[in-house]
Amino acid sequence: MSRYEGKPFLKLLDFYVLKSIGRIEPEQLSALAQLEPKLRETYATQGTWFEIVAEQMDLPNDFPNRIHAKWDSYSKYMQQNGLTADPMVFTYQFVDTNLITH
Repeated sequence: MSRYEGKPFLKLLDFYVLKSIGRIEPEQLSALAQLEPKLRETYATQGTWFEIVAEQMDLPNDFPNRIHAKWDSYSKYMQQNGLTADPMVFTYQFVDTNLITH
């Protein structure tokens, strides 16, 4: 089973974290921008995809900064242990631990 099967909003959460840590690809940003009209319609709101995700999750304005601080800490820890920080591993762990209620 795919991580996103039956969970389309989960993909948006992953992209939210990737954008917050500065590891999202330009192609992904472009595709997300094209989704904005549909997201506005679906959630009956205005804003960018990033703002809509934050609104739907009721995230505080400084949440991207908090995510980035955790990424910096994770990256430093990995580097100190001779490992490379993987943005996708961090993203999945962050989302699964902090944004999804099981």
